[in-house]
Amino acid sequence: MKINQMITHLSLIALMLIFTLPATGETFCVPGVVSPVVEEEEVYRGLPFTPGERAEYAVSYMGLSAGRAHLEVRPPILKDGVWHRLYAAEAHTGKWYRMIFVGHDSILAYSHSVSGMASHFILDQDEGKLLGSRLHKHTEIHFDHQKCIAMGTVDERGKTKKNEQFEINSGVMDTLSATFQIRAFNYQPGAALRLPVYSSGKSWWLRVEMLGEEKIEVPAGVFSTIKLRLHTYLGDALQQKGDLLAWLALDRSERPIVQVKAEVRIGSLQLELVRFQPGKGVE
Repeated sequence: MKINQMITHLSLIALMLIFTLPATGETFCVPGVVSPVVEEEEVYRGLPFTPGERAEYAVSYMGLSAGRAHLEVRPPILKDGVWHRLYAAEAHTGKWYRMIFVGHDSILAYSHSVSGMASHFILDQDEGKLLGSRLHKHTEIHFDHQKCIAMGTVDERGKTKKNEQFEINSGVMDTLSATFQIRAFNYQPGAALRLPVYSSGKSWWLRVEMLGEEKIEVPAGVFSTIKLRLHTYLGDALQQKGDLLAWLALDRSERPIVQVKAEVRIGSLQLELVRFQPGKGVE
């Protein structure tokens, strides 16, 4: 991935854990995996986040402002007769950077209640050089956990619409749902969280380990946090080259992500919480 594209995506990759992965990898799936069915009022029960939450982030590359991003928790949505969690994310490049590269991307992620498994994923991309070619692409992925497959459609302006199908690991989450899920784990020193994740036609593993507690200051204020290191794996093989670190607030019951730092092929990316609006729950 070119560094210009990476900067545009940084809130939708650094924060949402998308790394460049090998073209092939081991896939393990048990057909027939079904998520428990729950009522609307139970969709977000027991989680630190609720509908109405919105977190806004400033994104920088090599210490220079590159754009803004926000994450949202939306009310439960009924899809295929089942209540789902619904998450949204949006990122755009800053005004000064648009002289080099412009981008505006958004994600909608539907996930099963209780299990957090991916159900449906929508990615819209609008990217390109100011005076050059422009990418307009709409991607939708539907996950069938009973058949162990992900079925996708890719509609890119100027190209023939593509239909794709990939094998998936049991219980995979999409990248956005996984971002929220790491906030729900009760981290202890020496313990690690391992999540099955799917992106870009591949199933992989996300390992999250607690490094300790740390007080940090971001534009939204000073927070007591737990510092986490995140690693991506295909099978037992570590994939990423540099560190991906995230800080979760300990002094807020919602445990928002207040900072993310990621080393990339050239330089580093950083996200800092600028504003946080807690959720109001289901009406």
